[in-house]
Amino acid sequence: ILLIVTMLAAGFEAIGIAMILPLVTLISNKENLEIFTNDWVNNFFNNFLNNFGKFIGSENQLMSVVLLIFMFFLLKNLMIYLRSVLTVYFRDTIRADISIRLLKKYTDMSISELALNDPGKLINNLTEESRLIGKFYVTCISFLSKIFLIIAVYFFLITINYKIVFYLTIFIIFFLISFKLLSKITIHDSGSKRLKYTQDITNQSQQAIFAMRDIKLLNLKTITIDNFSLVFSKLKKTLLKLSIFQSMPAPLIEVLSLFVFTCFIFYVETFTEKNILEFIPTLALFAVAFQRIGSNFSSAISESVFFSAYMPSIHLANSLLVNEDNIENNNKTIDKIESNRIVQELSIKDLSYSYTKDRKILKNISLNIKKNSITAFVGKSGSGKSTLLDLICAFYNPDTGEIRDGFNNINLYSKDHWREKISVVSSNSFFFPGTIRQNIILSNKNASLKKIDLALDISQSKKFINELKNGLDTLVGIDGNKLSSGQYQRLAIARSLIKDSSLIIFDEATSNIDNQNEKAFIEKLPKLKDDKTIIIVTHNLKNLKIADYIYFFEDGEILGEGKFDDVSELINKL
Repeated sequence: ILLIVTMLAAGFEAIGIAMILPLVTLISNKENLEIFTNDWVNNFFNNFLNNFGKFIGSENQLMSVVLLIFMFFLLKNLMIYLRSVLTVYFRDTIRADISIRLLKKYTDMSISELALNDPGKLINNLTEESRLIGKFYVTCISFLSKIFLIIAVYFFLITINYKIVFYLTIFIIFFLISFKLLSKITIHDSGSKRLKYTQDITNQSQQAIFAMRDIKLLNLKTITIDNFSLVFSKLKKTLLKLSIFQSMPAPLIEVLSLFVFTCFIFYVETFTEKNILEFIPTLALFAVAFQRIGSNFSSAISESVFFSAYMPSIHLANSLLVNEDNIENNNKTIDKIESNRIVQELSIKDLSYSYTKDRKILKNISLNIKKNSITAFVGKSGSGKSTLLDLICAFYNPDTGEIRDGFNNINLYSKDHWREKISVVSSNSFFFPGTIRQNIILSNKNASLKKIDLALDISQSKKFINELKNGLDTLVGIDGNKLSSGQYQRLAIARSLIKDSSLIIFDEATSNIDNQNEKAFIEKLPKLKDDKTIIIVTHNLKNLKIADYIYFFEDGEILGEGKFDDVSELINKL
């Protein structure tokens, strides 16, 4: 629809411009309108004009021409108005579509693939680059509208005087070649640089905000600002270079057009015996036509520079959306109904994993996590505990070995369905803007009041929630109440209990909770074994006493295992 409206706007404007010649001819008191180079065109035009005059009840050709010009420019402006409205809708639709598809792509990507990209870069792709892609397509429509108008005006000019159009065409071709040669070297790779610097700015912005405490503590304010300024300086130079060539065509073409017009008058007055007044109708038409062709031609050239600057955004989005190599394997090899059953005994055999080729995080480990038990992983930071938990959650695929749920390798399940059966509480769980109630029932919208109340009681959240003015309807997250890190952690525990999962992982889940509330929660944890399998990772060695079985990790290997007393010597070394 937008393209059709664009073509109609160009056509109506071209016809309106063409009507200027008969208008000026009639004003000059010429009796005939033999204004076209072809007789059949002249006859067709005169017959149409006479019939139109009869239709409107006027035999005055001048009035007919004036009304036709008014009608065509009215239609042209109506089409331009519709084009403007549709363009905004088209631009925002494209932007929303790209952003939503990119976000879906991110959610489908594996954690390991996402980790290869800076968060700021990913955010920039979602927001800034999708906006520019919308602008890119709108510019394409604008570019086409100018091309349509130039072609339409060209068509009418050829019927009037093909010789002048021939010289005009030579001039345009010469200008295009000159501009292309001039700009080719200068704007080469400017688009790629523009994309890189924009991503760097977004990335540094994100890093600066999230690392503000460290920036202050390490006295890195000057370095941070200098690095930020340096990237902006590079972006400014790149955009300035593009701006020089985007702004050049309009004034250059206007000056050259006036020069050609002046040369024509000089030629007529100096080298011909004709009076310049004889050329007034034709000059009037060509003056208006050249002005419209020149302005649209210059804008089209400027937009072609814009294309080279922002085409990398199109390539980026296309590469992200088309590439399927980094998508998590979500094939339902095992039927969905079967994958919805309770997690059985987890058997881990000869498991190895490395983030980089030169260093293995896990080295051929084997262990069993019995159903309806509490299993603890303990060891120094970097010993491989959290990596193993990520493998159990299917965030990564092991280099060698396997993880079995009963008799089935977990990689045979759909990732989404496997994770439906797992709850994870870490030391820093994310809360979305909204109420406490909305956040804790995210994975179980139909949770009963009894289930919610029980989860709050076990997580030691009930007391502080009751002290809040709005209770469960208290806003948290961005622009919400600023709860303590310990309170957020207790709510994260409640959320994990409300989710209908049969495997719960507590990864330093009580690290921010005060001793009293932590002790009360740990005492209630064994009661969950009736219908849940529990894995805990903790640095609080007292909490290990509730574990049915403990695995002691060191440098990616299991150094010891057994009951608390069996590994107490290793634990005491921590």
